[in-house]
Parts: sequence; structure tokens; C-alpha cells
Amino acid sequence: FFGCKEEITPEECTIPTPISIDTCQFLSFKMDGAHCALDRSSHTFYYSINDYELDFSPLIEIEEVELDVFIDENEMTNFSTNDLGIVKVNEPLSVKFIFCDNTEEEYQLIFTRLPIIQIATNGENVSSDPKVLIDFRLNDPDFLINEMPQREFVSFSGIEFRGGSAQAHPKKSYGLEIWEDETGAVKKNVSLLGMRKDDDWILDAMYIDKARMRNRVSTDLWLDFQELHYQNEEPKAKSGTHGKFVEVFIDSEYRGLYVFTERVDRKLLKLKEYESGGDYGLLYKSISWSGIVVFSEYVDFDSSSPSWDGWIQKYPKTNDLILWNPLANFIQFVIESSDADFQNQIGQKLNIENAIDYYIFLNLLRADDNTGKNLYFAKYKLSDIFFMVPWDLDATWGQWWDGGTSSPTGVLSNGLFNRLLETNASNFKTQLKQRWSSARNDVLEKNNLMSYFEKYADEMQQNGSFQREKTKWNIQNTLSDEINYTDDWLEERLAFLDDYFENL
Repeated sequence: FFGCKEEITPEECTIPTPISIDTCQFLSFKMDGAHCALDRSSHTFYYSINDYELDFSPLIEIEEVELDVFIDENEMTNFSTNDLGIVKVNEPLSVKFIFCDNTEEEYQLIFTRLPIIQIATNGENVSSDPKVLIDFRLNDPDFLINEMPQREFVSFSGIEFRGGSAQAHPKKSYGLEIWEDETGAVKKNVSLLGMRKDDDWILDAMYIDKARMRNRVSTDLWLDFQELHYQNEEPKAKSGTHGKFVEVFIDSEYRGLYVFTERVDRKLLKLKEYESGGDYGLLYKSISWSGIVVFSEYVDFDSSSPSWDGWIQKYPKTNDLILWNPLANFIQFVIESSDADFQNQIGQKLNIENAIDYYIFLNLLRADDNTGKNLYFAKYKLSDIFFMVPWDLDATWGQWWDGGTSSPTGVLSNGLFNRLLETNASNFKTQLKQRWSSARNDVLEKNNLMSYFEKYADEMQQNGSFQREKTKWNIQNTLSDEINYTDDWLEERLAFLDDYFENL
């Protein structure tokens, strides 16, 4: 096929005034069907590729603008495949746009191995509630492995700020819903980045965590450490969320390194679905500190309220049914039952193996912010027993909730664990010691624990994503500083806990 291009005279040349690449911020500059992300302040485009070094010949498309394009000083043919040669992650290429009036704009192009998310708010003000309409784009370099039909996923979405005190941070976390259309009336379930099919997602900012990985490492460890007691009945059930590191752009501004993650909900845990009169699952979430959250005192609940003194009901949905009795009866039993009743009955109400794993996990991480708050209590079905699921694990591995450092010594507990230890119900102490001892030679061996951190640190270093995050959000420490601190802290923590469990 041959085509003709009419030469444009200066009188016919129409250029946006002032000259700007605003047209490229979300729609124009595409390679292999995916839009390059623009950080306007640094004049930098970013693009995801599926290897750290790649022989790259992309189809380049720059829409609606009459211009010449040069990448690495080589002229590109628009709407055609262009050979860029060997490109490398975090090694920038120069980009020049020459408009039809001979004015020029110079940029650079940086490749990353991480997926890129672009959000356009279109002037909407994002708040904690309700969600507002955005345009959402995800460039997944592993789209073929993740069984996506194309490299770029595009959708209308709803967005809101996520978290309580975290909303005061300059770098925000977000809750996202994938929508069928701009009204948001119908949600769209999709599998993104190889994770489960869902419409609800989280963009975790990890702002207080100087290493930007504690929450992800902690949840990865929990997934490897804890198996749900009904796993045989529900093979696809998971004890925690999966998440993937991404780089995020909002309205042509680089916002840094995030984790795009699943939510803890009924679908993740595969709890039995609600049906009036059926044997359905339960899910409660602790969101603030109170006596009932730490099992130290009991207060009555309002049967018409979706919240109860630090707890909220997540499932069943409260517009279907508000049901506090199961949780209230359990908390009251823990606090008020006699030692004999507690010893004889707690194993019929609580999964002891899960409680042992949670107690070890809580203390290994020194998760001070998770002894009561930041906890899910769940039942696979009404006739089953309670089990625990952790969440929001930034304040761990030697870091406190405000970003300060925590001691490698000290034992964490609450009223529930205190009673299990004091009464030795279900032979709790012996089982606890045995579980710690066996796990220390396996998943809780120090080099294995550090491998979780080192894997993510290597990815961040190779991509240059941690340095970009450090520059954007003024992180004072280097990633090596954080890994070395964690290694030293963990050495002391494990020695302390070895002694503690040995002498229980």
C-alpha cells in the first residue's frame, strides 16, 4: 500500500496555543497499542516492557497531531513499526517532537519492568466518599502470561481516598471500582495483573514505610505460612491478598510506587454466600481501638447498627442482614467464661491452629498496630468456627505506625491470647512452641525471611522505581539502608523470640 501526505503550508498549520504535549498526556503517544504515561513536570514519558533488556520494534501511534517524531535522534514513522534497537529498563532515550511550524518539544522516554497505571480525573475532586468517575488505564507488560487480550486495559472507574489517618499524608492510597460505563451503576469484574477476577481494587501508597514493601512482604509471608482450615472444601480460597507493584500517574503527574492489590472479602476467603435461612459465612473487621477489640471488656451492641465499638460488619452486606450475635457471643465468652468453660469450649469456637499462626506472625513482625485493630474475624459458615486474617501491616519489621523505629524485644498479646496462654486451653503452649520450632527451620528461617525483602529490593533497584519514589516523596534513607536495618532488627528479634518460645 502507498499513501500520499499533503504538505502543510505555514498558513494552514494549526497548532495548539500555547504549544504543549497536553494532547499526549493520556491519549496520543502509543506504542504497541498502549499509551505512554507522561510526567509533565519532568518532560518524561514512561512505558512498561516485559524484560529488563529488549530488542524493541513497537508500532508507534501519535494521534491527531501533525508532527515529526525523533527517538534517540532517529526519525520515527508515525502509525508504523519502528526499530528502536536494544532498549534497557531505566536507561532513558531522548524524544523530540517537531511541529509543522518547526517549533520543538524535547522529552525523554524511560522504560520500566513494572506495570503502569494512568488515572485521569477530568477535573473531578477525589475524596473519601463517594467515588468519583475517572478514566483508568493499565499497561501490563505480562498481558500474554496473564491471559489478557491486549497490553492495555482501559475502563471507566470510580475512585476514592482510602484509609483513616493515612488520608493526611501527601501521598494517598485509593480504593478503585471498575465500572461498565460512566454512571457506575454496574460494576465490571476483571482479572488484572494475573490476580483474581474482581471489580474492587486497592492502590496502596505505603507512605509511612520507608522501604515501601513491609505490607506486601508481610502478606506474602502470611500466605506462605497460613493455610485455611477449610482449604480442601474451597481450593481457591486464600488466607490473604495478592498484590503487584506498579507505578502510578495521575493527571500527567508521576505519583510513585504503589501496590495494586486485592481486598480481604468474602470472595477472597470463599466464605459461603448469604442466603436467608442458609449456612452462610461471616466477616467482621476491626477499624479502631476499644475494649472489645482487644478482648478486655464487653459492651452491648445495637442490633440495627452496622458498627459496634471498633468493629464493622463486612459480610453479609448490612443491607441484607446485620448480625452481631456470633461475634458478640464469642467476645463475651472469651472475657467472661470460667477457666474450666474456656478450656473445654474454646476449641469449638476458634480455630486454634490459626490462632497459633496469628500469634507467631504478630510477634515475629512485632505488629503493634495489629493486636486488636487491623484484624478480620471470619467464619466460613455459621456452623463453623472463627479464624483471623491480618491486614494493614505497614507498622511492622522494626517500624512503628508513625514511621519511627520499634524495639526488637517485647511480646505482643491481647485478652484472647492471654487467656489461651494462662489456661493452656487446647494445649496451646505446647502447640505454640512446636509450631515455632518447626517453622524456624523452614519458612521462618532468617535467610528465607530476608529473601522476601531482597526480591522486592532487587526489582525496585533494577527498575529505578525506588529512586523515583525517593525523589518524589523525599525519602531520606536508601533502599540499602532499609534492607540493612531490617536484617539487623530481624536478627535481634528472632533471638529474642527463640528465647521467649523456648521458655513458655
